[in-house]
Amino acid sequence: MGRFRLLSFVTIACLILGVAPAMANIYSNGPIDGQTQAYTINFGFSVSNSFQLSCTIPAGDNECTLFNLSIGVWLVQGDNVGSVTANVGSAAFGFDVMNGQVLVPSTITDLGLNQYGFDIQNIDFLIPFDYDVDNNVTYWLTLFNAVETHVGDPIYWDQNSGVGCTGTGCPSLAFDSALGPIPSETFTISGSTSEPIPEPGTLIMLGTGILGLAATLRRKLF
Repeated sequence: MGRFRLLSFVTIACLILGVAPAMANIYSNGPIDGQTQAYTINFGFSVSNSFQLSCTIPAGDNECTLFNLSIGVWLVQGDNVGSVTANVGSAAFGFDVMNGQVLVPSTITDLGLNQYGFDIQNIDFLIPFDYDVDNNVTYWLTLFNAVETHVGDPIYWDQNSGVGCTGTGCPSLAFDSALGPIPSETFTISGSTSEPIPEPGTLIMLGTGILGLAATLRRKLF
């Protein structure tokens, strides 16, 4: 490969790598239990769990932009989760960061039936708008108004008591709107760095321009 072609390849590769956001700031309250207990997050009930995110990329950044939520649920056989409403706030059941955001499942993984006959599922949600939380500060995720699209049955958020949790401040503290303090639930919440990242199209246009300039110089110099 000639020097010019090698330079072109390296330039494009670097630009493509630059598209990838700095992510992997994750709080996980542990894997799905699916056997012990679960709490209703529709029919007027809500459940709130604490979490912290630690954003260290790039150095000195003090905020994370929330981008993904994963939870474990119990369902009556044949039921489906159509959506769930989420708040994020600085206190249990608070909503000063995120207020009434309806989340629609992006990925659903069925884990089979438990000993009580409930269908256990892991559900991922993409958070569609930019909601920023401060670095290493305790916030609360509250889920409520879940929508079951089959016959309108209850949807239950899996309790795992934070066993196997990872992240600053784990395991979570938790509250049920009707019962008060309860063992915490299964969820993973992820955030990306809040630093702006160039759009892929912008980077590709930049790369094309650089290569065009290089080609012009090559015609003049050789």
